[in-house]
Amino acid sequence: MKKLFVTILFLFLIVALLGLWFWIRNPFSQEAIKLEITAVREADLFEEVKYQVRYRNNGNIRIDDATLIFQFPRLTIVGEDLSLRNEIEIGSIYPGEERTLEFSGRLVGKENEAKKAEVSLAYRPKNISALYESSTSFSTNIKSVPISFEIEIPSQLSVERVFNFSVDYFSRLEYPLSDLKIQINYPSNFVFLESNPRGVENNEWVIPLLNRTEGGRVEIRGEFKEEAEGNKFFEASLGLWREGEFVVLKEITKGTKISDPDLYIFQRVNNRDEYTANPGEMLHYEIFFRNIGKDPFSRLSLISRLQGGFFDADSIMVMDGRQSNSDLMWDWREISKLEYLDKGEEGLVEFWVEVKDAEDIRGESVLTNSVSVSRMTEIFSVKVNTKVDFEQMVFYNDEVFGNRGPFPLQAGETTTFTVNWQTKNFHNDLRDVAVKAILPNNVELTGSFFPEGREDEITFDSDSREIVWRVGNLKADKRPVSVSFQVALTPSINQIGQVLPIVNQAKITGIDTWTKEEIEVTAPKVETNLPHDPLLRGQEGAVQ
Repeated sequence: MKKLFVTILFLFLIVALLGLWFWIRNPFSQEAIKLEITAVREADLFEEVKYQVRYRNNGNIRIDDATLIFQFPRLTIVGEDLSLRNEIEIGSIYPGEERTLEFSGRLVGKENEAKKAEVSLAYRPKNISALYESSTSFSTNIKSVPISFEIEIPSQLSVERVFNFSVDYFSRLEYPLSDLKIQINYPSNFVFLESNPRGVENNEWVIPLLNRTEGGRVEIRGEFKEEAEGNKFFEASLGLWREGEFVVLKEITKGTKISDPDLYIFQRVNNRDEYTANPGEMLHYEIFFRNIGKDPFSRLSLISRLQGGFFDADSIMVMDGRQSNSDLMWDWREISKLEYLDKGEEGLVEFWVEVKDAEDIRGESVLTNSVSVSRMTEIFSVKVNTKVDFEQMVFYNDEVFGNRGPFPLQAGETTTFTVNWQTKNFHNDLRDVAVKAILPNNVELTGSFFPEGREDEITFDSDSREIVWRVGNLKADKRPVSVSFQVALTPSINQIGQVLPIVNQAKITGIDTWTKEEIEVTAPKVETNLPHDPLLRGQEGAVQ
């Protein structure tokens, strides 16, 4: 027994001596290297986050061949001089030496998602061949996604009844978004009919660019089959492509109840079931409600809520109802059919509102009306045509072409004038835009156009005397687009002293890409009845 104890003690002493010898030869502890990341704990989507990476050698031994690797969170947007994985050769770190590096990137992800940054430091202590590594990480939560994303759908619907619902989006981000995509998962028994704008698929829409304070709407028309009943849920997501992956930024689910209807609600605007309005126009709304159930209704109320930037609440005139800002209300004390509506009977309320003619309206060109009676809610939309300004002007004193000839006119003498057409488009994009006018018989084109190269857009038919400027597509960016051309007028002796036309009425036409309506604006003819005015102007036209 004593021999065994001596053997164990001897072995313990050998191990202790070996450990002491190794410690003397290698007095390095990995805890001597301090490595950390600091940054904000919360950030908005696409907000720039600055990561500070700090490392320090708290030991007594120099470390060599140090390499630092910083890994941004997945999908982070970084500058051109950085990548998601950054490897930096540091070299040697002396005892007591401390350094700080900074990395910046914009976080991409869903609301409340934790985005983890990682850093590692590989090194060799002096006179030691073994490779050591220290690592740490830091997580930042995406606290909010400053993008509004909503589904507007009636809370109750009936089977085999065509209805509209919409998906609205609006950005409050400072950072512009590109290649966004909206996806919708439809419930069972839903039949897609059409959408505006048209999607790449029946349930996918692409938004090429979305800047701050910009937004839009996807309108979908569909119906439920006869066998559909109960609660149905529509799921929509808004996201973008990053590194071949679709990243969801916002998700929303909205439900509606499918049942046999008791009330049928519909509206007419200016005596039409489907109507497209013009800026500055007065609209007459008629809202009808019909009892299509088995039992009568009593003591009902009706609420009509207008939404959109194209109306002014001060312009609303309500018949037999009350107004609170954009909410219009009628109840059974004011409307007899709301007091008692027997099965098969129909009632009506009405109001008037003026469409704004302002040039600085933002958002989709639409007036939305949400109508609620009892448990039923229906949403109706009236699209608004774009606002187009068009001007026809004639110059005599002109620096572009340098007109010549007598003015006032003289018999048999040719005098040249500059005709300028200028247009601006404010709300919706236009396609197939063209300006047309008829030149009088004694007026001819000289062949001078401005700016150069635009003459390819202008044609002239000598038989009909029609001159056409084919503008093509016209963006809703409010920037003026213009063309000038020179004409020559030679009056006969019996025309002296008369008012002569230089260019007849001009008309601009185009197709509104949002409403699909043809837009037409005219400017009146310009004559020589102001012989001492260097600028003869046809007044700005109005939508016809």
